[in-house]
Amino acid sequence: MKPSIALRISAGVAATLASFALEPVAVAAPAPPHGGHPRLFLTAPTMSALKAKVASPGSAAARVVEHCKSTLAKPSDFQRNDNWEWSFVTASCAMAYQLTGDPAMAAQGIKFWNALMDDYESLGDGAGGDTVIQHDGGYYIREHGPYAALAYDWLHDAPGVDDALRAKARGRFKAWVDWYAAQGYLKDTPGSNYHAGYVFAKALIAVAAAGEDGGVSDAYFAQVNDLHVGQEIIKGGLGGHGKTGVLAGSDWPEGWQYGPLSVLEYALTARALEEHGASFPEMHAWASDLTLDYLYAVPPNKSGVFTDGDVDNDQPVALLNARTLIATMAGLGSDQAAGFASSFRANAAITLHEDCAVFDALAEARGAAPVDMETTKPSLYYVAPGTRKLYARSKWNDKTATWAFFTAAPRLVPDHQHVDASNFAFVRGADWLIADPSPYGSLSSLTSNTLTVDSNTIEAQDKPSQSVWENASELLWARGASSGIAAARADLSGAFAGTNGTKSDVPFARRDWVFLPEGDMVVLDRARTDDPSRKMHVRFRTTANLALSSSAPYVAHGGVGESALFIHAVKLSDGAPTLRKVAGNGTCDGVPYGSCEASRFPVTEYVVDVPGPEPVAIHVMDGLGPADQGPVALAMNDASIEATPGQNDAVVGALVRRGGLSTFVVASSGKDGKAGASMTYVVPADAASRHVVFDAPEDASGKSSVTAAAKDGHCAITITAGGASAFVGRPLMFNVGRASDACKTTEDAPVAPGSVIGGGGAAGNGDHGGSAGGGGGGSDDSGCGCGLAGAPSAPWGGLAGGGIAMMAALGVTVRRRRRRA
Repeated sequence: MKPSIALRISAGVAATLASFALEPVAVAAPAPPHGGHPRLFLTAPTMSALKAKVASPGSAAARVVEHCKSTLAKPSDFQRNDNWEWSFVTASCAMAYQLTGDPAMAAQGIKFWNALMDDYESLGDGAGGDTVIQHDGGYYIREHGPYAALAYDWLHDAPGVDDALRAKARGRFKAWVDWYAAQGYLKDTPGSNYHAGYVFAKALIAVAAAGEDGGVSDAYFAQVNDLHVGQEIIKGGLGGHGKTGVLAGSDWPEGWQYGPLSVLEYALTARALEEHGASFPEMHAWASDLTLDYLYAVPPNKSGVFTDGDVDNDQPVALLNARTLIATMAGLGSDQAAGFASSFRANAAITLHEDCAVFDALAEARGAAPVDMETTKPSLYYVAPGTRKLYARSKWNDKTATWAFFTAAPRLVPDHQHVDASNFAFVRGADWLIADPSPYGSLSSLTSNTLTVDSNTIEAQDKPSQSVWENASELLWARGASSGIAAARADLSGAFAGTNGTKSDVPFARRDWVFLPEGDMVVLDRARTDDPSRKMHVRFRTTANLALSSSAPYVAHGGVGESALFIHAVKLSDGAPTLRKVAGNGTCDGVPYGSCEASRFPVTEYVVDVPGPEPVAIHVMDGLGPADQGPVALAMNDASIEATPGQNDAVVGALVRRGGLSTFVVASSGKDGKAGASMTYVVPADAASRHVVFDAPEDASGKSSVTAAAKDGHCAITITAGGASAFVGRPLMFNVGRASDACKTTEDAPVAPGSVIGGGGAAGNGDHGGSAGGGGGGSDDSGCGCGLAGAPSAPWGGLAGGGIAMMAALGVTVRRRRRRA
């Protein structure tokens, strides 16, 4: 259990959410099922597939039967309801009875079904009943409700089941669902594990008991279809797939420790309803993208999955978990996505955890043909617009490739989301060059690699971090190009808002981030504080053992595993970096929350505090292998770049020269990043170069014209808005030839982020672009990138539901929920 914290949401956001939750539902639910049993998942084709597998040793269907038999062989192992023992064995025995017709399987299923209905911690303790699900704010509805419903359905006509037992179950169902509907935690908040558990329980109860309890479950069936799935999940959570609802892109805002079971619950909810007449095409797209998002979040050595949210372990990744893949396979994912999931499920280097064989059996029954996604030339980057995350990598099928993550999310859900807009991570192979070691329950920006700025507006308990509940950060831009470069912009001006609608006192704060496929990153941080004493705080955390040069230009360097990390402080408007060691096993349980600097595992921290009033910090980071030549990293006003001093005063940025490639990352030096009608700068013309330009003058569609002319051994570049041959921007990416080519400019063509056929977006375009599996066209958002420019700064797509707004209005205290995943 975590310490209590007040849930604070601005009055404007609360009002918006409350009105949003009351919008009418467009499509009525189908008629509830009133036929025989089983009704849940065991259709004729599924049963045929399961029975064909049950005699195959090692199959999921065989494991279902063996799981039930184990309760007879070792009954002492199942006396306590630890780790969902009763839930999973109830489901296994009920399915085993359906597969074998063995009365002994039915008897064990009935035994543990009764335990779910009557007991709490130990068999026969009688401490359960109508109130058992009320523990921990209602968390236990997901442990008891769905599995008791499966037993009711799959054992409905089994020997030993009579009218009295069925009536008892229906009474429990009503008590559980009605209590949660009135008082359950986050009962209308998509993207929270509590909501997922409640909706799953209610859906399975509704299907199992419809027509048998005087209309109670018929009403539940309509509510689950129309309200919970139609309005809360699809309309609120997805926001129309490809928009910025919290579930768009199929990431999980609480992180991939809490996500796997939650997404499986949503996926099976949708399947259960569709098998009885509902139609949720948006859920097909979402279920397809689940596996895509998950695989993009797995670093090159496949040791785990990166989780941007609460995780209990002392590693940079969470353990791989099969449930996300099963959600695609057993849910409504496309055939292509199910093939990707099946392949990874079978071939991942580490055993993928799944302790409920019933779920695995439903996935196995689909019979999806395994296809290794990495062999289909998938895009090198993926964007989850809901959680505002970008994943990028240099290559697939290469255990020494570089991989990176970037995020800039507003507050989306009350629990388990960290305060880390602008956070990023950077990996080479198995080596975490930049890692996020944030402890479980962190409400501090200082535990990750997040940019923060001194603010007088945010509450004292949040300082010096970003604000917690009022945080209105945004991922404005996120896109990739044919060169393999990926880039993004975090707008943090809304990250420092105060309570009761108090506006942020940081009018300008941005982190512009560029990933270069050669193994480098450029991080450009700028802010305006209007006060020299108010600083911008930059920190990077690494598992490498760093050493720091004693004078400017500062360079920190160190090794980890097979890799070396270099951090170049290319430009600091003021201040000097320092290093410190941070021990692992830290916690962030104390107040003030915002000053916590703890870590889950040992790291070295690079820190620089840059004084106002207009702080600037530009860093280049390099991940190097044993045979790699160290790159050159220079500021744009370096004498080796300018022809004459002052030529590049209109811009700030960096040159990264590596392996014969020169890349310039450029932004305006104007106040608040404003460039005016044109942007000009010069670069050496002795070699061709790549350019990534933020703040470029642009037309309404975000496009810019780029011209360059050879002069004095340099290319003089001019950028203006629009034009007949304009390039795609946000940010602008292009190439410039050498002087002998008259400094010819060509676009670094935009490519689509990863998607799947039948998934959340159209297919993409081969090697660097688009779809896993090939094809052509756009993406979830637009053919040129994430399309988040102009996205709202308030988290309208996340904390959907009048309940959150109501809690805020009433000043209700919400607890950090216990570590159950």
